[in-house]
Amino acid sequence: MRGGWKCCSRLVLKSEEWVTERVNQLKEKINEFNRFKDENRNFHLDMTNDARGLLSLYNAAYLFTHGEAELEEAIFAREHLESMRNNLEHPLAQQVNRALHLPLPRTLRRVEALHYISEYKGEPTHNSSLLEFAKLDFNLLQRLHLKELKALSRWWKDLYNEEVLTYSRDRVVECYLWSYTAYYEKEYSRARMILAKLIAVIILTDDTYDVRATLEECRKFNEVIQRWDESATSLLTDYLKKLYLKLMNIFKEFEDDLKPNEKYRVAFKAEWSHGGYRPRFKDQVKVSTVCSGAPFASVGLLVGMGDDVATKEALE
Repeated sequence: MRGGWKCCSRLVLKSEEWVTERVNQLKEKINEFNRFKDENRNFHLDMTNDARGLLSLYNAAYLFTHGEAELEEAIFAREHLESMRNNLEHPLAQQVNRALHLPLPRTLRRVEALHYISEYKGEPTHNSSLLEFAKLDFNLLQRLHLKELKALSRWWKDLYNEEVLTYSRDRVVECYLWSYTAYYEKEYSRARMILAKLIAVIILTDDTYDVRATLEECRKFNEVIQRWDESATSLLTDYLKKLYLKLMNIFKEFEDDLKPNEKYRVAFKAEWSHGGYRPRFKDQVKVSTVCSGAPFASVGLLVGMGDDVATKEALE
Protein backbone atom coordinates (compact mmCIF):
# COMPACT_ATOMS: atom_id res chain seq x y z
CA MET A 1 0.00 0.00 0.00
CA ARG A 2 2.82 2.38 0.83
CA GLY A 3 4.26 1.87 -2.65
CA GLY A 4 0.85 2.63 -4.12
CA TRP A 5 0.60 5.92 -2.23
CA LYS A 6 4.10 6.86 -3.37
CA CYS A 7 2.99 6.10 -6.91
CA CYS A 8 -0.01 8.38 -6.46
CA SER A 9 2.10 11.26 -5.15
CA ARG A 10 4.27 11.03 -8.28
CA LEU A 11 1.17 11.07 -10.45
CA VAL A 12 0.54 14.74 -9.68
CA LEU A 13 4.04 15.71 -10.75
CA LYS A 14 3.99 13.56 -13.87
CA SER A 15 0.56 14.83 -14.98
CA GLU A 16 1.50 18.48 -14.49
CA GLU A 17 4.88 17.95 -16.17
CA TRP A 18 3.15 16.34 -19.14
CA VAL A 19 0.60 19.17 -19.42
CA THR A 20 3.44 21.72 -19.49
CA GLU A 21 5.18 19.79 -22.26
CA ARG A 22 1.99 19.46 -24.30
CA VAL A 23 1.05 23.13 -23.95
CA ASN A 24 4.55 24.16 -24.98
CA GLN A 25 4.46 21.74 -27.92
CA LEU A 26 7.42 19.74 -26.70
CA LYS A 27 7.89 16.08 -27.47
CA GLU A 28 5.84 14.20 -24.91
CA LYS A 29 6.54 10.71 -23.63
CA ILE A 30 3.02 9.38 -23.38
CA ASN A 31 4.25 5.97 -22.22
CA GLU A 32 5.43 7.61 -18.97
CA PHE A 33 1.90 7.01 -17.67
CA ASN A 34 2.35 3.25 -18.00
CA ARG A 35 4.25 3.24 -14.69
CA PHE A 36 0.93 3.93 -12.97
CA LYS A 37 -0.67 0.78 -14.45
CA ASP A 38 -0.73 -2.83 -13.30
CA GLU A 39 0.16 -5.93 -15.29
CA ASN A 40 -3.25 -5.81 -16.98
CA ARG A 41 -2.57 -2.25 -18.19
CA ASN A 42 -5.23 -0.81 -15.90
CA PHE A 43 -4.49 2.16 -13.65
CA HIS A 44 -3.61 1.09 -10.07
CA LEU A 45 -6.61 0.92 -7.75
CA ASP A 46 -4.60 2.77 -5.08
CA MET A 47 -4.90 5.88 -7.23
CA THR A 48 -8.65 6.05 -6.60
CA ASN A 49 -7.96 7.22 -3.06
CA ASP A 50 -5.80 10.17 -4.07
CA ALA A 51 -8.06 13.08 -5.06
CA ARG A 52 -5.25 15.45 -6.01
CA GLY A 53 -3.55 12.84 -8.18
CA LEU A 54 -6.85 11.97 -9.87
CA LEU A 55 -7.56 15.65 -10.49
CA SER A 56 -4.19 16.17 -12.18
CA LEU A 57 -4.63 13.04 -14.28
CA TYR A 58 -8.21 14.01 -15.21
CA ASN A 59 -7.14 17.46 -16.42
CA ALA A 60 -4.18 16.04 -18.34
CA ALA A 61 -6.47 13.55 -20.07
CA TYR A 62 -8.25 16.39 -21.88
CA LEU A 63 -5.08 17.18 -23.81
CA PHE A 64 -4.78 13.74 -25.40
CA THR A 65 -4.79 13.36 -29.16
CA HIS A 66 -5.89 10.50 -31.39
CA GLY A 67 -3.99 7.34 -30.70
CA GLU A 68 -3.08 8.21 -27.11
CA ALA A 69 -5.12 5.50 -25.45
CA GLU A 70 -3.22 5.88 -22.17
CA LEU A 71 -4.76 9.28 -21.53
CA GLU A 72 -8.11 8.53 -23.09
CA GLU A 73 -8.49 5.79 -20.49
CA ALA A 74 -7.54 8.27 -17.77
CA ILE A 75 -10.90 10.00 -18.03
CA PHE A 76 -12.08 7.17 -15.75
CA ALA A 77 -10.93 9.50 -12.96
CA ARG A 78 -14.16 11.47 -13.31
CA GLU A 79 -16.38 8.90 -11.64
CA HIS A 80 -14.00 8.65 -8.68
CA LEU A 81 -13.79 12.42 -8.33
CA GLU A 82 -17.57 12.67 -8.40
CA SER A 83 -17.89 10.07 -5.66
CA MET A 84 -15.53 11.93 -3.32
CA ARG A 85 -16.32 15.57 -4.21
CA ASN A 86 -18.56 16.11 -1.16
CA ASN A 87 -15.92 14.84 1.26
CA LEU A 88 -13.02 17.04 0.18
CA GLU A 89 -11.67 20.05 2.02
CA HIS A 90 -11.03 23.57 0.78
CA PRO A 91 -9.42 24.41 -1.63
CA LEU A 92 -9.25 20.99 -3.28
CA ALA A 93 -13.04 20.66 -3.17
CA GLN A 94 -13.51 23.85 -5.21
CA GLN A 95 -10.83 22.78 -7.71
CA VAL A 96 -12.46 19.39 -8.25
CA ASN A 97 -15.92 20.91 -8.66
CA ARG A 98 -14.65 23.35 -11.30
CA ALA A 99 -12.80 20.63 -13.18
CA LEU A 100 -15.87 18.39 -13.24
CA HIS A 101 -17.87 21.31 -14.62
CA LEU A 102 -15.19 22.31 -17.12
CA PRO A 103 -11.76 20.59 -17.31
CA LEU A 104 -8.79 22.87 -16.74
CA PRO A 105 -7.48 22.80 -20.37
CA ARG A 106 -10.83 24.17 -21.54
CA THR A 107 -11.13 27.04 -19.09
CA LEU A 108 -10.17 30.68 -19.50
CA ARG A 109 -6.74 30.87 -17.92
CA ARG A 110 -7.30 34.29 -16.40
CA VAL A 111 -10.54 33.18 -14.75
CA GLU A 112 -8.87 30.07 -13.36
CA ALA A 113 -5.94 32.21 -12.13
CA LEU A 114 -8.38 34.45 -10.28
CA HIS A 115 -9.93 31.42 -8.59
CA TYR A 116 -6.57 29.93 -7.67
CA ILE A 117 -5.18 33.18 -6.23
CA SER A 118 -8.03 33.21 -3.72
CA GLU A 119 -7.53 29.52 -2.93
CA TYR A 120 -3.74 29.33 -2.85
CA LYS A 121 -3.43 30.60 0.71
CA GLY A 122 -5.37 27.51 1.76
CA GLU A 123 -2.68 25.22 0.35
CA PRO A 124 -0.52 23.68 3.13
CA THR A 125 2.71 24.58 1.33
CA HIS A 126 1.72 28.03 0.10
CA ASN A 127 4.30 30.82 -0.11
CA SER A 128 3.03 34.21 1.09
CA SER A 129 5.55 36.20 -0.93
CA LEU A 130 4.69 34.29 -4.09
CA LEU A 131 1.00 34.95 -3.47
CA GLU A 132 1.58 38.72 -3.16
CA PHE A 133 3.59 38.77 -6.39
CA ALA A 134 0.82 36.82 -8.14
CA LYS A 135 -1.79 39.36 -7.02
CA LEU A 136 0.38 42.26 -8.15
CA ASP A 137 1.04 40.68 -11.52
CA PHE A 138 -2.65 39.90 -12.04
CA ASN A 139 -3.73 43.47 -11.22
CA LEU A 140 -1.07 45.09 -13.40
CA LEU A 141 -2.06 42.96 -16.37
CA GLN A 142 -5.73 43.65 -15.72
CA ARG A 143 -5.02 47.39 -15.92
CA LEU A 144 -3.50 46.84 -19.37
CA HIS A 145 -6.57 44.87 -20.46
CA LEU A 146 -8.89 47.65 -19.30
CA LYS A 147 -6.78 50.21 -21.15
CA GLU A 148 -7.04 48.13 -24.32
CA LEU A 149 -10.80 47.73 -23.97
CA LYS A 150 -11.26 51.49 -23.54
CA ALA A 151 -9.19 52.17 -26.68
CA LEU A 152 -11.12 49.52 -28.61
CA SER A 153 -14.45 50.97 -27.45
CA ARG A 154 -13.45 54.43 -28.70
CA TRP A 155 -12.37 52.94 -32.03
CA TRP A 156 -15.67 51.10 -32.39
CA LYS A 157 -17.71 54.14 -31.36
CA ASP A 158 -16.13 56.20 -34.12
CA LEU A 159 -16.89 53.44 -36.59
CA TYR A 160 -20.33 52.45 -35.36
CA ASN A 161 -21.74 55.96 -34.92
CA GLU A 162 -21.80 56.43 -38.67
CA GLU A 163 -25.53 56.67 -39.38
CA VAL A 164 -25.27 54.24 -42.27
CA LEU A 165 -23.64 51.47 -40.20
CA THR A 166 -25.87 51.32 -37.12
CA TYR A 167 -27.70 48.27 -38.49
CA SER A 168 -24.80 46.11 -37.30
CA ARG A 169 -24.67 44.38 -33.94
CA ASP A 170 -22.90 46.37 -31.22
CA ARG A 171 -20.64 43.63 -29.82
CA VAL A 172 -17.26 45.23 -29.32
CA VAL A 173 -16.80 43.87 -25.78
CA GLU A 174 -17.50 40.37 -27.04
CA CYS A 175 -14.96 40.90 -29.82
CA TYR A 176 -12.35 41.81 -27.23
CA LEU A 177 -13.25 38.79 -25.11
CA TRP A 178 -12.55 36.49 -28.06
CA SER A 179 -9.11 37.98 -28.62
CA TYR A 180 -8.46 38.08 -24.86
CA THR A 181 -9.27 34.36 -24.76
CA ALA A 182 -6.82 33.66 -27.58
CA TYR A 183 -3.94 35.38 -25.78
CA TYR A 184 -3.99 37.41 -22.58
CA GLU A 185 -0.24 37.92 -22.06
CA LYS A 186 1.28 41.41 -21.93
CA GLU A 187 3.52 40.84 -24.96
CA TYR A 188 0.49 40.13 -27.17
CA SER A 189 -1.20 43.48 -26.62
CA ARG A 190 -0.88 44.47 -30.27
CA ALA A 191 -2.12 41.08 -31.43
CA ARG A 192 -5.17 41.28 -29.15
CA MET A 193 -6.18 44.67 -30.54
CA ILE A 194 -5.74 43.61 -34.16
CA LEU A 195 -7.70 40.40 -33.68
CA ALA A 196 -10.52 42.17 -31.78
CA LYS A 197 -10.86 44.76 -34.55
CA LEU A 198 -10.74 42.03 -37.16
CA ILE A 199 -13.58 40.15 -35.48
CA ALA A 200 -15.59 43.38 -35.33
CA VAL A 201 -15.00 43.87 -39.06
CA ILE A 202 -16.19 40.29 -39.73
CA ILE A 203 -19.39 40.94 -37.76
CA LEU A 204 -19.97 44.28 -39.51
CA THR A 205 -19.46 42.76 -42.96
CA ASP A 206 -21.61 39.74 -42.10
CA ASP A 207 -24.47 41.97 -40.95
CA THR A 208 -24.15 44.02 -44.12
CA TYR A 209 -24.71 40.94 -46.25
CA ASP A 210 -27.43 39.49 -44.01
CA VAL A 211 -29.66 42.39 -42.98
CA ARG A 212 -28.85 45.50 -44.99
CA ALA A 213 -27.66 44.95 -48.56
CA THR A 214 -29.85 43.76 -51.40
CA LEU A 215 -28.77 40.78 -53.48
CA GLU A 216 -27.47 43.07 -56.23
CA GLU A 217 -25.63 45.24 -53.69
CA CYS A 218 -24.02 42.10 -52.23
CA ARG A 219 -22.75 41.11 -55.65
CA LYS A 220 -21.33 44.54 -56.33
CA PHE A 221 -19.77 44.75 -52.88
CA ASN A 222 -18.13 41.36 -53.34
CA GLU A 223 -16.78 42.43 -56.72
CA VAL A 224 -15.33 45.65 -55.31
CA ILE A 225 -13.73 43.86 -52.35
CA GLN A 226 -11.99 41.48 -54.72
CA ARG A 227 -10.58 44.46 -56.61
CA TRP A 228 -9.44 46.16 -53.38
CA ASP A 229 -8.98 49.47 -55.12
CA GLU A 230 -10.35 52.81 -53.94
CA SER A 231 -11.33 53.71 -57.51
CA ALA A 232 -13.87 50.86 -57.53
CA THR A 233 -16.20 52.69 -55.14
CA SER A 234 -18.15 54.10 -58.10
CA LEU A 235 -19.93 50.75 -58.31
CA LEU A 236 -21.34 51.04 -54.80
CA THR A 237 -24.25 52.81 -53.17
CA ASP A 238 -23.41 55.53 -50.65
CA TYR A 239 -23.54 53.45 -47.46
CA LEU A 240 -21.50 50.60 -48.99
CA LYS A 241 -19.02 53.11 -50.33
CA LYS A 242 -18.46 54.44 -46.80
CA LEU A 243 -18.14 50.93 -45.42
CA TYR A 244 -15.68 49.93 -48.11
CA LEU A 245 -13.44 52.94 -47.51
CA LYS A 246 -13.51 52.30 -43.77
CA LEU A 247 -12.46 48.70 -44.35
CA MET A 248 -9.54 49.87 -46.45
CA ASN A 249 -8.51 52.33 -43.74
CA ILE A 250 -8.72 49.65 -41.06
CA PHE A 251 -6.40 47.35 -42.98
CA LYS A 252 -4.06 50.29 -43.51
CA GLU A 253 -4.05 50.79 -39.72
CA PHE A 254 -3.13 47.15 -39.26
CA GLU A 255 -0.23 47.56 -41.65
CA ASP A 256 0.94 50.75 -39.92
CA ASP A 257 0.97 48.90 -36.57
CA LEU A 258 3.44 46.34 -37.92
CA LYS A 259 7.17 46.71 -38.25
CA PRO A 260 8.62 46.95 -41.79
CA ASN A 261 9.67 43.29 -41.74
CA GLU A 262 6.17 42.23 -40.58
CA LYS A 263 4.00 44.05 -43.13
CA TYR A 264 3.81 41.02 -45.42
CA ARG A 265 1.40 39.47 -42.91
CA VAL A 266 -1.37 41.86 -43.94
CA ALA A 267 -1.07 40.48 -47.46
CA PHE A 268 -1.90 37.00 -46.19
CA LYS A 269 -4.90 38.35 -44.29
CA ALA A 270 -6.01 40.40 -47.28
CA GLU A 271 -5.73 37.37 -49.54
CA TRP A 272 -8.34 35.55 -47.48
CA SER A 273 -10.56 38.56 -46.95
CA HIS A 274 -10.42 40.34 -50.27
CA GLY A 275 -10.45 37.14 -52.25
CA GLY A 276 -14.03 36.62 -51.12
CA TYR A 277 -13.25 33.20 -49.65
CA ARG A 278 -16.57 31.48 -48.88
CA PRO A 279 -17.26 27.76 -48.83
CA ARG A 280 -19.63 26.35 -51.43
CA PHE A 281 -23.10 25.46 -50.21
CA LYS A 282 -22.52 21.70 -50.24
CA ASP A 283 -19.26 22.20 -48.35
CA GLN A 284 -21.02 24.43 -45.85
CA VAL A 285 -23.61 21.71 -45.23
CA LYS A 286 -20.84 19.18 -44.55
CA VAL A 287 -19.10 21.46 -42.07
CA SER A 288 -22.06 23.49 -40.84
CA THR A 289 -20.49 23.89 -37.43
CA VAL A 290 -17.59 25.84 -38.92
CA CYS A 291 -18.13 29.56 -39.52
CA SER A 292 -16.94 30.84 -42.89
CA GLY A 293 -15.10 33.61 -41.05
CA ALA A 294 -13.07 31.19 -38.94
CA PRO A 295 -10.23 30.59 -41.45
CA PHE A 296 -9.92 34.35 -41.97
CA ALA A 297 -9.85 34.99 -38.22
CA SER A 298 -7.26 32.23 -37.76
CA VAL A 299 -4.90 34.04 -40.11
CA GLY A 300 -5.64 37.36 -38.38
CA LEU A 301 -4.81 35.78 -35.03
CA LEU A 302 -1.17 35.47 -36.11
CA VAL A 303 -0.72 38.91 -37.67
CA GLY A 304 0.11 40.86 -34.52
CA MET A 305 2.18 38.17 -32.79
CA GLY A 306 5.96 38.07 -32.47
CA ASP A 307 8.40 36.75 -35.02
CA ASP A 308 8.87 33.55 -33.04
CA VAL A 309 5.23 32.61 -33.73
CA ALA A 310 3.96 34.54 -36.78
CA THR A 311 6.55 33.32 -39.24
CA LYS A 312 5.99 33.37 -42.96
CA GLU A 313 5.95 29.57 -42.91
CA ALA A 314 3.20 29.53 -40.29
CA LEU A 315 1.05 31.94 -42.31
CA GLU A 316 1.55 29.95 -45.49
